Amino acid sequence: MALGSVLDIIGPDDGIDLNSRQPDITGTDHAGGEIEIGFKKLTSDGVNMNPESFRGYSKRDGDADFVFLARDTQTPYMDNRPLLVPAKPEIREYKAVFVVSDQEIGIFSHEVVVNCAP
Repeated sequence: MALGSVLDIIGPDDGIDLNSRQPDITGTDHAGGEIEIGFKKLTSDGVNMNPESFRGYSKRDGDADFVFLARDTQTPYMDNRPLLVPAKPEIREYKAVFVVSDQEIGIFSHEVVVNCAP
């Protein structure tokens, strides 16, 4: 039995079922390869960002698939990887998934595509 139950100090259920939710993410170009990814973590511990996050995943020009970028617990996430070719714009795609107790949960977000300016 959990201590909160024993002490009768369990708060109300917030009603958010992360198993059926996906993070809402946004992407903003700050030039020079710096992209700001905004998200709402709701009741999760954070998101994995995949520059393909939230678990964060990402995909850049020439990548065959998304790769794990980072786990972030506070918004926004800043992707500050340098441009693949200096002074040449590139397209980056992002998606994310919620993380609770080090486990991905829920549905991957829609992909966000950002044109990175030099």
